Amino acid sequence: QVKVIQESNSVDAASELSELTGVSLDVCKSVLAGDEDSWLTSCLKFFDSPYGTPGEPCPIPFTACVHCENAVFTARKLPNLLRYRAWLSKRRAVCSDIEWQSLYAPTLARIDHQILPRFTPEQIAAAQTIVAEDPDSGPPFIPVEIREASF
Repeated sequence: QVKVIQESNSVDAASELSELTGVSLDVCKSVLAGDEDSWLTSCLKFFDSPYGTPGEPCPIPFTACVHCENAVFTARKLPNLLRYRAWLSKRRAVCSDIEWQSLYAPTLARIDHQILPRFTPEQIAAAQTIVAEDPDSGPPFIPVEIREASF
């Protein structure tokens, strides 16, 4: 289930996230305060990743966050989500159909159909303004297996 929280830093938002996930209210407050952020999302269990060893930081690049059960999408991270979406969209013009379908299409579809519609038009417009003012703050690292895949 995609977790999108409208207000990033309020007790009500933390309570909503706690009810939705079963994670403690204190952890949810910390997550929504930005204490557990990746470049793309907030993370409910950065040190208890489904991809790694419990107690150790998540070993997976941020590109997997879109599909991770621990991801929490907030308006604070929306500018980076839009930057990543733009990067994904540009990939369509430079890769094969097989590459596009296996590496990029599912992520772009999730962003477009399950995440962005849960934000208000005002939140998206504000994020777009931030991106327009700082267009070079794109994804800091795209994993080589995604960046240079060949089929």
